[in-house]
Amino acid sequence: KTYTDSNFHIVTPSKWLANKVKQSILKDKPLSLIYNGIDTSIFKPHNKQECRQSLGLPPDKQIILIVAKGGVSNPWKGGNYAQALVKAFMGDSRAFFVDLGGNTDQDGSHLKTVGYVADQATLAKYYSAADILLYPSIADNCPLVILEAQACGLPVVSFDTGGIPE
Repeated sequence: KTYTDSNFHIVTPSKWLANKVKQSILKDKPLSLIYNGIDTSIFKPHNKQECRQSLGLPPDKQIILIVAKGGVSNPWKGGNYAQALVKAFMGDSRAFFVDLGGNTDQDGSHLKTVGYVADQATLAKYYSAADILLYPSIADNCPLVILEAQACGLPVVSFDTGGIPE
């Protein structure tokens, strides 16, 4: 009765979530789709080598970026899959991983962990410095991380889950 008598308009940031709403008790309410936006004056391609140098990243490695609050330890962002990949490539001297959003800052021979980065310009540099974004989220809607990475020209590898394919 509360939903039936309420007068509101639902806005979702993905078709996936809009379809979920259409299957729910809210299906008769007005619904609009408005995708998340990003600032493309910040999130745009930057010079890869300059970004690597300013961030202290190796100039000659294939950099795989992992971005999630809590880093690779976040189970909802597929942390176990990211950890398995880091472990599988541990002996490969060509690969270097950056775990952005991890709980601590650490430098290693094949993995750099960077705590939460709030500065958008710095985030754009990490996206531009990397060769690929690994985003193995198992539950997500329309993540800004993917939009920001793609705006910086970074290819994304992710699961076909939630609103990510959009």
